[in-house]
Amino acid sequence: MKSAEELGVEAPEYVYDYTMVNQETGDERVITSKEYMDEKWWERKDWKLDKERTGKARKIKDGYEPPITDFSFQSEEGDEASYLFLENENPVLLVINYDVEKASNEMKEISTLSEACIAKGIDVFGLSASPMASIETFRHDYQLAFPYYQGDEKVLKTIVRANPGVLLLKDATILGKWPSSSLPTMSDLSERINNN
Repeated sequence: MKSAEELGVEAPEYVYDYTMVNQETGDERVITSKEYMDEKWWERKDWKLDKERTGKARKIKDGYEPPITDFSFQSEEGDEASYLFLENENPVLLVINYDVEKASNEMKEISTLSEACIAKGIDVFGLSASPMASIETFRHDYQLAFPYYQGDEKVLKTIVRANPGVLLLKDATILGKWPSSSLPTMSDLSERINNN
């Protein structure tokens, strides 16, 4: 996902509210993180920061915020990879296995479907929360000819509850999602892509 800076727009601005307590009088004052820095409050010996009531962020200026904040997937090297499927010009089939050790027997059908997709110009990517070593063994066992990326298990379960499941995207728009128990045919996928 691109940041506000990468898109050439302004990001929202936040400040933190700090609660300061006067050590001599017991008076309290709430100041912003900007005031704390600009006015050098840390140098004031009679005021102490109350850590229990400090650190609440508050938006002071609106700006661009990405629509999805937790949708992040990384390559084996730790590089951000979400753009590969969100900014892809081709339709994308995501194969989601939040836990490859618990994946169901339908992986053979998914492997066949993925081969047909690749032949038709649909890019295929796998997503999992499993360790990369387990993913590589899994890919080898099922002869999966597409790369896998790692992400958060909760995010993956939110996308498709089944393990495995598939999700069809085009221009970052979801065209369909299916559990492994009722996988689409190549004809189903083509119809959804052509009707979008």
